[in-house]
Amino acid sequence: METAALVAPVTALEFLQDAFLLTGEGPVLTVYSLRPRPKACASLSVLHHYRIHGIRPRSLTAVRPQSSATGTYGKEKELRSTSEPNFYDLAVFGGKAVRLVRLHVDLRDGEHLCLEILGPLMELQDWALDVRWLSGDKHSLLCVAVAHNSALLLDVITGNALIQRSCLEGCLLYSALLLVHESWADTVVVGGTVFNQLVLWKPGGGDKSNNSECKAPVERRLLGHSGVIFSISYLQEKGWLASASDDRSIRVWGVGPLGGPGGKCGHLDPVCLRVLYGHQARVFSVRLSPGNVFSAGEDGACLVWDWAGGGKVVRTLKGHKAGGVRALAVSEGTEDEERWVATGGADGGVRLWRVEGREEKTDKSEEAGDREAK
Repeated sequence: METAALVAPVTALEFLQDAFLLTGEGPVLTVYSLRPRPKACASLSVLHHYRIHGIRPRSLTAVRPQSSATGTYGKEKELRSTSEPNFYDLAVFGGKAVRLVRLHVDLRDGEHLCLEILGPLMELQDWALDVRWLSGDKHSLLCVAVAHNSALLLDVITGNALIQRSCLEGCLLYSALLLVHESWADTVVVGGTVFNQLVLWKPGGGDKSNNSECKAPVERRLLGHSGVIFSISYLQEKGWLASASDDRSIRVWGVGPLGGPGGKCGHLDPVCLRVLYGHQARVFSVRLSPGNVFSAGEDGACLVWDWAGGGKVVRTLKGHKAGGVRALAVSEGTEDEERWVATGGADGGVRLWRVEGREEKTDKSEEAGDREAK
């Protein structure tokens, strides 16, 4: 029997500036060109029987300091308008696997996109929850946070784990965010535990950071949720951390500087700045921008919250047919710029909207006819 089509939940979304959208549907990676209008340009099955849960780009042609809103301190440079081709290396992960894929962008004859698998499937001993490139590394090293509150340093060329270190609190995580800079010593892990807490720890901290037998202590602990935590986002310029939970809420915390040189762990006594209730079911994803909080969940809605306006819902983005929103991505931009918002649904669809930097509209529902990239 032949497979004619794959209709699976869209579980991963990632923007490359305002130019491309990367999606994960089952084991299949797809790249969409967003201009002049969204269209699928290339697709490739990369994770065998694993479902893609994250896509982390790294530019090998040009790198500048990144935004930590997505957990990193580097951002890809704008695609150059010269005649030479560009490429991006992508770390694609899900389940217990990571794979390196290259996206070729050839501007010499129009715009041609091509996906190429660079190496074998790297299978891990635990579920990968987050993956980040070390921005100062020239040897293709990845930090990987895994489900039993451990982190490892992975050489993507050989597929070997060079270092692995666990937290003293060896509980199961439902989510994790890696804040990375130039080295393993700078790395900070924020984990959403099965006990409804956020714990911050440093896998590369201390004199015994390379000793896998020496477990790292918890540096900070955030309490308040009454359900497990499905998603975490950090905005460096504000020092805010956001968490989305099974308890139907989003919490925004004032934590101060995290990660960066030396692996900062923020304020000694972080506080909860705001608790946002508006979803009718579990909240699966949260993203922070300078002016807004974006959240998406099991109720099929993506809510845009106005931070300056007292945490009100200023826009409701709806369009998926059934099953809730499983993935959320927000493109980068300044506080007053328009940005793309993408949602991936259990219905196998991807929805795209343009949202102003500071939404001032009243609560408005955007139905299925808005923009669809599938």
